Amino acid sequence: MFEQPIFLMTHPRSCSTAFERAMMAHPEVSTYFHEPFGDAFYLGPERLCERYPEHDNSTNEDMTYGAILHDIVSKASKHQPNPVFAKDFAYHLIPPQRPLEPMARSVAEPNEPVHEPSNPCLLPTRVLRKFRFTFLIRHPCFSVPSLYRCTVEPLSHMTGWHYFLPSEAGYAQLRQLFDYLRQQGLLGSDEEQSKIDDSFTANHASSATASDTRKDGSDICLIDAEDLLRDPAATLQAYCAHVGLNFDPRMLAWDSPEQDILARQTFDKWKGFHEDAIQSKGLAPCNQTSAKSADEQDREWRDRFGIDGAKVIRETVDANVEHYLYLRQFALRI
Repeated sequence: MFEQPIFLMTHPRSCSTAFERAMMAHPEVSTYFHEPFGDAFYLGPERLCERYPEHDNSTNEDMTYGAILHDIVSKASKHQPNPVFAKDFAYHLIPPQRPLEPMARSVAEPNEPVHEPSNPCLLPTRVLRKFRFTFLIRHPCFSVPSLYRCTVEPLSHMTGWHYFLPSEAGYAQLRQLFDYLRQQGLLGSDEEQSKIDDSFTANHASSATASDTRKDGSDICLIDAEDLLRDPAATLQAYCAHVGLNFDPRMLAWDSPEQDILARQTFDKWKGFHEDAIQSKGLAPCNQTSAKSADEQDREWRDRFGIDGAKVIRETVDANVEHYLYLRQFALRI
């Protein structure tokens, strides 16, 4: 029985929507939530982002953190023993540049302290314990240019995002959430945490040692999009094994009108961000590596986005590589 909803926490442009489509094709997964807390972060009365200033959020009581949380938990209870799956970005729960933001008002219980020491999240620890957290990451040299592309023409006409916010790259917040969950004993074992932390301190500049430091048999379920793209079958098998699902080959192909309709309905609220995933028919092996030199990357970004765009992309990539490498050391060995 799946008492905890399975949450995939990630950052934008990590191939996470394709991963969602794979999970939506799993016959045991009954209900899906696509970036549910994004509604509260961007559009609800507790909104914490400057985007969508024209949106009247004063009456959107169904878009509070508390209302969204209640919907997820109640559906998880209703659909047992089948699991509920949700994907979201950590920055929806950890506002940028507000590391100790009080918990969301709509989530707080009477007389509950609004701050928890060291908890950077808008949800209190008692709420975080309700979920089975898993993680997906991708190298920022792929994710950041992809996110920037969504903020310039012609795609910005669909997304409504007409400027780039480096904080929405989301790596720092994902690392904060990951570390806090580990600190609270909600991920992995103390022995593994200590060994991997020591290894990263000694080797943080080298990505080659990242996956080799992982201790087999841990409770941490983190996958790298590089592995997902290179070997989707093995990666999905490993993920299913960690969360207690039986792998089903249908997760690799979703070429049916019913699945396409479901995907469009699920992803439609964020137009322009998911067109490739909506139109896709499955996951097939492909090899996407970061073998290009920094000069080659910069040249490619200048050609696509101009000098100013390439500069912002480079600065954002460089600012997040260490967060990626830190998280990468916990990735499942595929």
